Amino acid sequence: MTEQIRVVLIDDHGLCRRGLSELLEARAGIRVVGNTGDADEAVRLLRDERPDLAIMDLRMAPVDGHRLLTRLRAEGIETPVVVLTMSDSQEDIGRAFRAGVRGYLLKDMDPDEVIDAIRRTARGEVVVSPV
Repeated sequence: MTEQIRVVLIDDHGLCRRGLSELLEARAGIRVVGNTGDADEAVRLLRDERPDLAIMDLRMAPVDGHRLLTRLRAEGIETPVVVLTMSDSQEDIGRAFRAGVRGYLLKDMDPDEVIDAIRRTARGEVVVSPV
């Protein structure tokens, strides 16, 4: 049996976190060990839970995903990050990969494709949504 993937969800929209959590746990057997829309809580969760992956939006208030990713790395948190966002901006994609993300997915992807991409990313692949 394959070891279960453990993730933390970081998105400032509770509905997105809840929906993604239910999708991952019910349909994919991926364990959500924490979720938040708050940057300080995200740092605490990643330190305490040590998940296999963080799934993070870029467009969050008041601290956007780019700033949060920079903060995580500055604080020595090396959890692999998959961006799940609505932004298909080449600038956002480039900034995210320069900051060290492992995957960049769009929220309008088919749920099965998102699940597959998350699994592949957990195995160490770099995954980019078609834009």
